[in-house]
Amino acid sequence: MRVGILGSGAMGCLVGGLLAQTSNDVLMFDADPLTVRSINTNGVQIDQAAGLVSASVRAYGPQDDLEPVDLLIVLVKAARTGDALAVFRRAVNPHTQILSLQNGLGNLETIHEIFPQNPLLAGTTAQASRWLAPGLIRHTGSGKTMIGPYLNCSDENSKAAASMLSDAGIETAVSRDINHLIWSKLMINAVINPLTAILGVTNGFIAEDAGIQKTVRSIVEETVAVAKSLGLDFEVEEQIAKCLEVSRQTFANQSSMLQDIRFGRETEIRAINGAIADAGENAGIGVPVNRLLSQLVIARESLGRSQPPDQP
Repeated sequence: MRVGILGSGAMGCLVGGLLAQTSNDVLMFDADPLTVRSINTNGVQIDQAAGLVSASVRAYGPQDDLEPVDLLIVLVKAARTGDALAVFRRAVNPHTQILSLQNGLGNLETIHEIFPQNPLLAGTTAQASRWLAPGLIRHTGSGKTMIGPYLNCSDENSKAAASMLSDAGIETAVSRDINHLIWSKLMINAVINPLTAILGVTNGFIAEDAGIQKTVRSIVEETVAVAKSLGLDFEVEEQIAKCLEVSRQTFANQSSMLQDIRFGRETEIRAINGAIADAGENAGIGVPVNRLLSQLVIARESLGRSQPPDQP
């Protein structure tokens, strides 16, 4: 299968690099000339526990001639979804399936608005990766990936994509309730990402510090209330337990939002806590903690851009 990876950051390089080690023809799409040049010269390099693995893939920039792909996996940051799809839309023909494995809310609606007729799949992944340099990443954690049909596609589309990912070492299963899984992952991101980014700590701190767990409860209570207003049923205690368990399982990991802050990049806070706050306010639900966290991370973004990267 010809697979396109939209975005060559930490997760894009991980998924693309692993898929390239199977029989798939992998194409990487990225707007950064340095990243495109590095991947075309050195391949995608994945630093794993067993050592450094290099996968040969082709990378394309906005000005390159693009080949339509059978499956496009979208892994750009939420704020860039629309622009990235517009720039690389020549890689999509009417038969191209599109799979979003992104964080946050709003990505699926943006994809569907640009490609309303294409089969659209959605998913969440517990894989973890850390960006080290253009085309070079460290695989910091493995976990299950769940995907399912969103619009214009069937379970068979999902099963084929899940099989391809699993064959590449990305354990993947199909869910018929993908929206519920997206919100469950959203709650985990809404807890771990902003708190680690603001405090400058690894994920494990969230599970260790009793004081911060009061804030965890407030985030989850607000988000569960918003989800219920949209017809999604969650239990607060169960979601808190999931957040703390993920924090323990990824104890030494730096969240993607903390990495973004340290490298002076825009975060996904607007599509995570910001989107929860927007949805809550639209529904008349109080969401002061999610709104405050969103504002604080945006302030940290501005501060981060004025300082050199902080790498512990």
